This record gives sequence, structure tokens and C-alpha cells, in this order.
Amino acid sequence: MSYFRSITQNVVLSGANSSITNLAKSPDAGYIFVGTAASTLGVAAIQVTLFANQNCTVYIEQSPNGTNWDISDAYSYRYNTTPNFGITVQAVGVYFRTRVENISTIAATTTFRLSSVLCPIVEAIPRSLSAEGNLKVGVYEIEDDQGNKVKISPQGGLRTTPCVRLIGSSFVGTTIDASFWAFAGAAGGTGVQTGGQYELRTNTTANALTALQSLRTSRYMNGCSNICRILADYGSGVADNTKRWGAFTGTADAPTDGVMFELINQVPSVAVYKAGTPTRITNGNFNGLYGSTLNTLPTGCQTFEIIYTNKAIWFMFNDVLVHKIDASSATWSDTLSLPLRAENNNTNSGVIDSSLKIRSFSIHRYGEALTRPQWKNQVGAVTAQILKRGPGTLHRVCMNTSPNGAIVTLYDALTATNPICVINPATDYSAIMDYELDFYTGLTYTTVNAGVDVTFIFE
Repeated sequence: MSYFRSITQNVVLSGANSSITNLAKSPDAGYIFVGTAASTLGVAAIQVTLFANQNCTVYIEQSPNGTNWDISDAYSYRYNTTPNFGITVQAVGVYFRTRVENISTIAATTTFRLSSVLCPIVEAIPRSLSAEGNLKVGVYEIEDDQGNKVKISPQGGLRTTPCVRLIGSSFVGTTIDASFWAFAGAAGGTGVQTGGQYELRTNTTANALTALQSLRTSRYMNGCSNICRILADYGSGVADNTKRWGAFTGTADAPTDGVMFELINQVPSVAVYKAGTPTRITNGNFNGLYGSTLNTLPTGCQTFEIIYTNKAIWFMFNDVLVHKIDASSATWSDTLSLPLRAENNNTNSGVIDSSLKIRSFSIHRYGEALTRPQWKNQVGAVTAQILKRGPGTLHRVCMNTSPNGAIVTLYDALTATNPICVINPATDYSAIMDYELDFYTGLTYTTVNAGVDVTFIFE
């Protein structure tokens, strides 16, 4: 005789640990949802799902008495990268509750759906364990919030990339270091260095213009990515005022090429310029982890980062992605070897005193300059010969034959200007001179005397 039994699983919704009420931005009142203690007796697992339009941290907490929450498991919810959030936790306490925090300091949620259910029968772990009784775990990829994957060589080695500072220096004392920075001001705009920062100020002057720019450019190399990092206090957005900070070229209130954060007439935006033409993404149209809108910008010093390759750009605010631009269909700039530049300008006859304070300003490269160097041999006298266009490194000069009166001059330019060095021997000699100097515009040389024989090694 056969007996059939049907089993009905009594899955129970915990209404006290479910919610559709939106959370305020952190740390405003109402940015945390805290559930109420619910009994887990007779159930095997707690299952929680969440959908929201801001980043959150989800806590599933368990207690022996409904008061002391001794077990707390935390899970990250990422709106743009992992919106399909569902987790199963084994019930080991007498009571449980669900707690959710909105970790965005910029915006409240406008969509929030939290559900917590209790399940009598559930499989919370894989079907079997390893021979040693441990969970079977395999790492198939390592990926960050932006979708960047770690590479492993065929020999099993993990590919790691050092971060090398290319340009940027500290603001020490009260005098700007003219070897690294240049300030330009007009119509009453001023620049003041003090207290470890540089302040660009418009001083209640109509159409005041201020700009701080690095003298050097940051070399971009294919196969690497550059990151522009700024610690800045932009004050507050005001009418008839434009602030910009990033890696770009240009003149006062007229960027040419590059990437930047902007605050124009109180509206935050990110922008890419190519040959003087901007592609600007304004607040309300962002695609990053904050969501489309930055509702309230925090005051004080903030961290801004712009990571760029020849194919994509990531704009980061306080370590969280604001917006990503895909440049796979067309180049986004006429040059990727860019200087640091910041501006604070009154526009449309604006006269409000506005300030932009910069504490740290630098561009780094993810990856070392490991390309094999080039060489060029020159015999005899020539004028203004270009070895390379754009930034690079002069490794050494080999004077193979150098008769008395032979002169070799190298320039950081595409013409015979801005000399790097002048080699002018008083007698016949041969020598190898190591320089290991970066150049930023190009490498050009001239030689004097028909008997000279010189080899340049560069990249």
C-alpha cells in the first residue's frame, strides 16, 4: 500500500520587518529602517529582498531575547551594479529583525521595497561539502563596483599595477612654487596660498577670473589609465559663477581639451571638452551609484577623482561613482596628455565673493612606463630635428665622437626653444651621459660641427 503525503510550507511574511517607506539621505533623521523583533521558532531561515534607488547596507540581526542583537550579518546593496538583492540567512536565534541604512550622503530614496519572510524549510548552503568538510568555493573573477575585472596570467600570476604620481605638488608656505604652478587672475580675481591649500577667490568683483594650472602635463600611455585626484572645498554654488577643477587645457573660462567637475550657477555637472566643444552631463542625468541626481552637496573639503583612458571616463565623488562616459564610438579629446587646472570665475557681471580652495591636486598613472626605449644616431651638423612629438623620457646621450667645438643641444619643444641641456666639450672626448628626465611637449635637437657623432636614447 502506498501513502502519499503533501507538505505545505508555511512561509510567513514578517510585516514588522518589511517596508515601502523611503529613507532620508545619511545622516538625516529617518535614513535608517529598523524592524521589530519577530520570533524564529519553528523556521529554518530568514529571506530578505530589497529594491531601492540608492546604495544601502542591509543588516539581518538575531537575538536570544529580542533585546540584545548578538548576531548581525551585513550585506551591501548597490543600486546600479547589484539591484537584484535577495539573501537567505540560517535562523539560529530566537528572534530576528531587519535593519537597512541609506548610505548615500547626497540623496534620499524615492523607491524602497523591503520584504522579510520566514521559511520553515530551506537550503541555505550548497548540496555538498569538500572532503575536509568545508564549503566548496571557487573564485572565477574579481570585479569592482565599476565592472573592472582583475587579470591573471596563463602562468597563474595576478596582474598588479603600481600607481605613479606624474604631476602635482603640495602647497607649502605662503608663496606659490613657480617651478610647478602658474596662477592667472583678471578683473580683481586673486589667488592666495596659505595653510596647506591654494584659494581662488573672485572678491565681489564683476567678471572676476581666476585660474591655477600646473606647468607640466601628465603623459598618457596606451594600455594604462590616468587618475586626476583633487581634494577641494568648493564653498557653495552661487548665481553667475562658474567653478571647474580637473585635468584640462584652455584659457580663462574657455576650456579646450580635457575632463572636469563643474559647478555652474549652483548646478553641479561633469564635462568633457574636445577642441573647445563641451559634452556636459548635468545634475539629474547621472548614471552612477548615487543615482541620477545629487540632491544636496555636502560642504567642506571633498574628494574628487577622474579616471580616464582613451575609451572611457569615470567621475568619482567621495570614492563613489557619479557618472561614467563611454567613448568607444569616438575620441573624447584631441590629447590625453593633460595639465592640472582649476578655475573660479564670475560670469554675467556677477559680483558675489566666491571661493574655491584646493588642498591636494595631482595626476597619477596606473602602470609604469615600461616600453623599450628608441634610439637615433646623428652624424654631422643639423638644425632643429624632432626626435619625438608629445611627452616622453630622455634616458641618455652617447657622445660617440665629440671634436673640440662640437655642440649638441636638446629641447623640450618641437622647435629649437626651451633647452633641456647643452653639451659643449672644450676638448675631444667620448662619454655617456645619463639624464632620465621627462619632457612634456616634445624632444628636439641641434648639432654643430661636421665631426660630431651622437646617439640619443629616449622613449
